[in-house]
Amino acid sequence: PEKCDSTLGELVQKMEEGIIKSNVLNARHFSIAISSWANSNHPNAADRAEKIFELMKSLKKSSVQPTEFIFSGLISVHANSGLPSAVDRAIELFQLMQSEGIQPNVVTYSTLLDAFSKSKQPD
Repeated sequence: PEKCDSTLGELVQKMEEGIIKSNVLNARHFSIAISSWANSNHPNAADRAEKIFELMKSLKKSSVQPTEFIFSGLISVHANSGLPSAVDRAIELFQLMQSEGIQPNVVTYSTLLDAFSKSKQPD
């Protein structure tokens, strides 16, 4: 996942410097980087994925907009994190995506269910 981070950072930097057009960078690049953290067992995976999400949101002036795949990846990274706050953050992300007009897909619902199943919270 760290190579994904550095490659994405390089791509963003080239876009900001005008070396590549802003429309070359898209949500798929961010989704891949977030998913790489979700699939890792890195102890800081949730924080790293959230930083990628923040970077993407800071680039809203470009053509990069969040998608259901990005939110599913973020929910997944929290589900896999084992952190006490994981399920709460997964719910927040699910609600945020809907408030932004992004419809959850079957993967999003499955990932949210996974977060609930891994939660140690009774409700």
